Amino acid sequence: MSVFQGGILDTLSTACYISRNHMFPTALHESSKRLLNLHAVAPRTARYVANIPKWLLTQGIVLLHFERLLDNSAPPLTIASLLNLLKSYNVKAVSKNTAVSHLVEMRMYGLLGDDMTSQSKRSRPLILADVGETLVRKWFEGHLHSLDHLDGGDRFATLSEKPELLHRSHPLAIRTLLRERAWSEPPESIATFVWVESGSNILHDLFLRVPPTLDLPERIWVGPVTASNITSNYIISRSHGQRLIARARELELLGWERPGNGGSMWISRELIDAYRLWQAYKYAAIKSAWAVTG
Repeated sequence: MSVFQGGILDTLSTACYISRNHMFPTALHESSKRLLNLHAVAPRTARYVANIPKWLLTQGIVLLHFERLLDNSAPPLTIASLLNLLKSYNVKAVSKNTAVSHLVEMRMYGLLGDDMTSQSKRSRPLILADVGETLVRKWFEGHLHSLDHLDGGDRFATLSEKPELLHRSHPLAIRTLLRERAWSEPPESIATFVWVESGSNILHDLFLRVPPTLDLPERIWVGPVTASNITSNYIISRSHGQRLIARARELELLGWERPGNGGSMWISRELIDAYRLWQAYKYAAIKSAWAVTG
């Protein structure tokens, strides 16, 4: 099956192709573990990508920073340029107030700093701090490692030898995902989680409880797991966590053997299949970007 159409990578075709690869569940398990390990080591930092609005903002910030590094004529990182970027892709998940608060908070915690080289007299642009780039690099490397696992490629080794390729590949991948509605506006099964604070982490947690195989029953029983087991490790209030689980139960995405969340817990194949395809869009975008720049 060719994943190219007229020389241009088709994201949907590639995402479907990746999601059906028999090695993808294992590769995705490893990737999900890495993402949750990042949360365990640096929970305050990991929360900047732990739901879709924050993910889009954070990755948009990094995109603007990298593009400015490569081309001094590119827009500097400011609230205006970030909002213009999201507007250009008709991203509806983020309000102006949310974007402003996000930038201020990232700067307060040292992930962004002032661009001391700027000559602007109105407002000083921002730059990504070294610690921020290190975290983004680890995130990108992890995805390249997973892609190599799927097709025997050498992307991870190449990036290690040519670290500057991150600055070219990352923005292309993120621009693809900003265009892709299936990523920023996922189906209800995924949106139920990823619109909530730390919801992406909770979704990764659920996925890791399921065997890494394509051949799954309609309900996957994962043993005696309580709702608090799922939510208590992440930055989410008890009330929000309870509402999230209740909504997931209402949609029959998960459930328990007995009333009151008692006994063994099950996770629906619908949720796992949706999660794998949703994640596959991200891998397709990174694969496409690397094919152009790597």
